[in-house]
Amino acid sequence: MKRNLVFVLCCLFSFGLFGQKLKTVKKNFRSAFPAKEIYQVLKSDKSVRHGSYALKNSSHTILEGQYIDNEASGILTCYASKEEVYYKYDYDHDSLVYFSPDRLEDFVDPKFDTPAVFTYGYIDLLSQLYSNLKYPAEAYNKGISGTVFLELTLGKDGRIGGAEVRSSSSELLEEAALQSIEAIQTKVRFMAASQNGEKVDAVILLPVKFKQA
Repeated sequence: MKRNLVFVLCCLFSFGLFGQKLKTVKKNFRSAFPAKEIYQVLKSDKSVRHGSYALKNSSHTILEGQYIDNEASGILTCYASKEEVYYKYDYDHDSLVYFSPDRLEDFVDPKFDTPAVFTYGYIDLLSQLYSNLKYPAEAYNKGISGTVFLELTLGKDGRIGGAEVRSSSSELLEEAALQSIEAIQTKVRFMAASQNGEKVDAVILLPVKFKQA
């Protein structure tokens, strides 16, 4: 009985909920974030995502969810690693249903009901940050390495509002860290924090590390 039920469910999923034939697509996500998207589209219109969706890098699945007629549907799960869930978002009810308590430590003065979450995970922020980070020549020639701690504002409008230096191991590294944030302000996607049903700004503490080979 169980085998028959599984077979029926697989058939329904392969042909879509309404008998629509589906095609699986695999493509590179983007160069600054080495990962592959694997998702289903309608065979009759390959521009329409319909069915399962996953984003995977070489080590683990980053995102897992589904689309119905090009709209995200159901639960989207984002993984920080093979074992750790970063967040779960319910698109049917437009609400964050889980957030990793370990990541709450990233926030400065967390005054919100639900935190801001990076759509493609924390790894997306770091990948884009370091692909735009340039080691200052003077610091490099002097053998200076270390970490710049930035307070990064995640705006209620869904955009990075800016960054300020909280502390650093060398002033020679600070400007480069700030410039890397400027380069990705419009590229990193996240869902804004909310308080009492309203979207609000949130601030995270972000370490930017400079290490010589």
